[in-house]
Amino acid sequence: MFKLFHKYKIRKNIKDLIKKNFFLRKKNKKNNGLIIVEFAHWTHFHLTSLYLLNSLIKIYNSKIIAFYNSCYLDRYMNISLFKKLQIFFLKILKLRTFKIYNYLQCSDLIYPNLSKKNSIKSNKIFLKIIKSLNSKQDILKIKISRIKIGDLIYDSYLKRYKKITINHSSDEFKSYLKLFIDLFIFWENFFKTYKVNSVISSHSVYSCGVPTRIALKRNIKVFIPNVNFLYQLNKKQQTTDIEFFKFKSDFKKYFKNTKKDCLLKGKQAIEKRFQGNFDKNIYYSTNNTYKKKIIKNNILKKKGFNILIAAHSFSDAPHVYGENIFPDFKEWLYFLGNLSNKTNYNWYIKDNPDYPENNKIFIKEFIKTFPKITQIPSDTSHHFLKKKVNLLLTCYGTIAHEYAYFGIPVINASINNPHINYNFCIHPDNEKSYQKLILNAKNLKIRINKKEIFEYVFMRYVLNKSGYLFDLDKFFKKNSFKDLYNFKLYEFFLKNFDQHNHNMIVKKFDNFVRNKEYMYKNQSS
Repeated sequence: MFKLFHKYKIRKNIKDLIKKNFFLRKKNKKNNGLIIVEFAHWTHFHLTSLYLLNSLIKIYNSKIIAFYNSCYLDRYMNISLFKKLQIFFLKILKLRTFKIYNYLQCSDLIYPNLSKKNSIKSNKIFLKIIKSLNSKQDILKIKISRIKIGDLIYDSYLKRYKKITINHSSDEFKSYLKLFIDLFIFWENFFKTYKVNSVISSHSVYSCGVPTRIALKRNIKVFIPNVNFLYQLNKKQQTTDIEFFKFKSDFKKYFKNTKKDCLLKGKQAIEKRFQGNFDKNIYYSTNNTYKKKIIKNNILKKKGFNILIAAHSFSDAPHVYGENIFPDFKEWLYFLGNLSNKTNYNWYIKDNPDYPENNKIFIKEFIKTFPKITQIPSDTSHHFLKKKVNLLLTCYGTIAHEYAYFGIPVINASINNPHINYNFCIHPDNEKSYQKLILNAKNLKIRINKKEIFEYVFMRYVLNKSGYLFDLDKFFKKNSFKDLYNFKLYEFFLKNFDQHNHNMIVKKFDNFVRNKEYMYKNQSS
């Protein structure tokens, strides 16, 4: 009972704060188009969307509506009558998350569904696409109305069913593909039917990318907010987190006169991570694998050439930055597994303690298939491994710049990786070059400039990562990553609300939504 009362009190305070400090209370003109915002249960998304809506409403004075979106298409496409009734009563009674969206002045909630006419259209497209799929690689080539969505389909399917790869001819995948095409046709028709001025979405990957990519083609503003970043997508940059393609030029452009100080901040950030403490710059990772854990000394062989494969989370958007040398992480590992049989290297594989159970199950099966590869416990400290590893292999992992810092050669399996601007890692662009580098790994000569690593860490993890709505450092002193998604964030935000800081943020948001800048600059770091 106390918890319910506490939540009620926080909601009321949020409502009062919105009424006092935001323009959302202004009556919207129904004939001036729409601003659509994703219906999500995450408190951090509510707060960031609030500031965005506050700025957008000044420009468009449009009606605000919410929309459902999820990789769980089988739950949200053509939902049952019971679910519709449940949504209806929750919306009317303003319960749960509906109450928050009522505060955001969302006048309606839409969920994808198709008319008979559009269902026929979707079926025709589905049959045409199915005929073109001869392999899983062909999935990545899928386009509808000249809009690329193959990567979205691929990653959404892996996420929805917690798969490690795709069987393109399976009934399960075909069924999901059909639902995905239905989703595309719904949104294509929606944007043709209604005047939409802006879209606010939680992600640019998975099925969330469908409305955002259609909107971009129609020159509609698209925003992706989070607690420590805010992106305004464009036709050339249709996903978030790819600012790294311009890291070198941006550093030279904006930090020419403060280079020394910025490099020092980068150095301090990475060295703090190596101390084994929680790193707020990578707040989504709950386990720091640089903790000094006691392990067996015979885990790696002392003699011979040791290669460490740093496994990825198989179902976690492998195409988040773009296409890679291999269509997914399973195909990448099988390539390395087959390659291990052609070498006299000592091969090892390690995943992260944060990774889901399907990762652990697959890796156990993987090492049975390829016995030359030995599994290392996921909680093994890298402080121990770095002393014995001669080469690190990853697709595009964070670990690449960490091992480069230790002077260990790193080969990425993608040119669409966060380190691409720098020479402290090796970036082959095709399978043949990748294989050649590994087979000749003993002869690799790479000069690692640590200043490049410090520059990268500053641009990636220090700059713009301090939080633009509130102090992330202060939040994480008493709260966890999970608390960004619950009422503890509301409570923290209300307790630390500062009117002067709020007014400054509003001005910055107003400027940001009016220009075409890709990423919101919060350069107080």
